[in-house]
Amino acid sequence: DNMNFPNLQDLHCDSNQLTALPDNMNFPNLQYFNCFRNQLTALTNNMIFPNLIDFSCDSNQLTALPDNMNFPNLIDFSCNNNKLTALPDNMNFPNLQRFSCSDNKLTSLPDNMNFPNLHSFSCSDNKLTSLPDNMNFPNLKHFNCVDNKLTFLPDNMNFPNLKELYCSGNELTFLPDNINCPNLQELICDDNQLTTLPDNMHFPNLQELICYNNKLTSLPDNMNFPNLQRFDCYHNYLTFLPDNINCPNLQYFNCSSNQLTFLPDNMNFINLQYFDCNYNLLTSLPNMNLPNLLELYCSNNKLTSIPDNMNLPKLRRFNCSDNKLTSLPLCILNFKNLQVFTNCTVY
Repeated sequence: DNMNFPNLQDLHCDSNQLTALPDNMNFPNLQYFNCFRNQLTALTNNMIFPNLIDFSCDSNQLTALPDNMNFPNLIDFSCNNNKLTALPDNMNFPNLQRFSCSDNKLTSLPDNMNFPNLHSFSCSDNKLTSLPDNMNFPNLKHFNCVDNKLTFLPDNMNFPNLKELYCSGNELTFLPDNINCPNLQELICDDNQLTTLPDNMHFPNLQELICYNNKLTSLPDNMNFPNLQRFDCYHNYLTFLPDNINCPNLQYFNCSSNQLTFLPDNMNFINLQYFDCNYNLLTSLPNMNLPNLLELYCSNNKLTSIPDNMNLPKLRRFNCSDNKLTSLPLCILNFKNLQVFTNCTVY
């Protein structure tokens, strides 16, 4: 029970059948401690690891963590896949950079988490209904709260260095208007109950916007994302797309399974390679000028014709099946790189 190894730096006891740890673990030089994949139901209150850097207790049967964990040098802490219902109120890890408590039974997070150097925080697959208002993580780059029961995000989300925000699989009905994340690159909010997106989303570095499987009826008028590369808004209730979508670097755009009756005439996506507008209510297509488009999907609409002069010189795949076409589109004669032309039924 009294393990005293003053020079021990690495302790790996993972993937065993441990049900308990010794009461007095005094390892002043321990840096790496892995006890994941065991049968632990609790951790000892007397873990003296002043130099601990990496601690993983994933995949056990833990229902709580010790209140007095004092690891001033801890950088990585992972307690995924346990049975935790709460985290200690006084978690003070000033050097922590990565913290993951996913796949537990957490219903809330402590209000006073002080992790000034935190880079990555994952609390996915829990039962969280809200997040603390005062999350102060000035260096946070990755935040994952996927698959919880969140109905809203805090109004004052101030993460100036955040690059990835994942909040899929919740019950969100809206996103805050004043998200201050100027360096955000990925906003993943699919599988929620969103009816709209904020009008003033200012994310000049955004590269991916994923908002499919929501209840969106419209998109913001001023979508200005100069670095956006992927936009997924399928399986919503959109009836139109804004005229002035400014996404010059967009490469992938999927707006299928909505209620669109027309597309904007001025879709200026010169770098677009993939466009999917299947399963809408489109009666016509605009004269598309998309010099880099490789794949175009417009099946299961109400199209009666396809414009003859669409400029799609690199098109390889074209699917316009299950429409109301009365003739074959002449434009296919100009698609010299076309490899697949799918089931163009003529009525």
